[in-house]
Amino acid sequence: MTMREISIRCLHWISLLCWIVFVWLFLGDLAYAAEQEKRQRIEQVASDYARSQAGEGKLDIRARLPDSRLSLPRCKDTPVASAARYSQRMQVRVSCPGSWALYVPVTISQQKQLVVLNRSLASGEIVSASDISLRWQAVSDVGYGHFEDTEAVIGRRLARPVRAGQILRPNQLRQAFSVRKGDTVTLISRIAGVEIRSRGTAEHDAVENARVNVRNLSSGKRVQGYARGSGIVEVQG
Repeated sequence: MTMREISIRCLHWISLLCWIVFVWLFLGDLAYAAEQEKRQRIEQVASDYARSQAGEGKLDIRARLPDSRLSLPRCKDTPVASAARYSQRMQVRVSCPGSWALYVPVTISQQKQLVVLNRSLASGEIVSASDISLRWQAVSDVGYGHFEDTEAVIGRRLARPVRAGQILRPNQLRQAFSVRKGDTVTLISRIAGVEIRSRGTAEHDAVENARVNVRNLSSGKRVQGYARGSGIVEVQG
């Protein structure tokens, strides 16, 4: 067999192989195009997008296409999701680039650990660490105003009675008293740059930076000062 015959035969087999590959790819594309996009994948793409936009906490996300008779060609790539804004009820746009696009309704229920009372407390009582705990709660059921940090409420006093199991809200709490009636406090006065300290008894409750009357233990006189916290009362003048 001459070199020319060998070359011709090689070209023949190469041409035949290329034709087979072309036909195989063409038929594969036709078969892929004939496949229908599954609604479950579209809903999952919308759900995953909503989850990526949500904050921390437990999430219950539901994406449901309103029409179950979905008839869309299968997207070769993963469909792309986007939304104009994030909300508990949102419309997520899911699209296959260059082919189709549709909107998927998504509802989101977000749960966070919120501060609740372990026991009922009366108005004026001080909240201690043993009085509170954290409980998972759907934020949408709570409305405006809640606490997620126990340290934010410990030491504060109640403005009204609150029952056990209730979620604590900012309008139910007041600043804790810095000085309580009957407390022995340190009186500090400054005269001409000299600091003078003495002891006294608070005559009423006072929050920090509020005015408070104190009976000086040495002189027996009543003086007025400002509660500064840590048992300190600053006397002006």
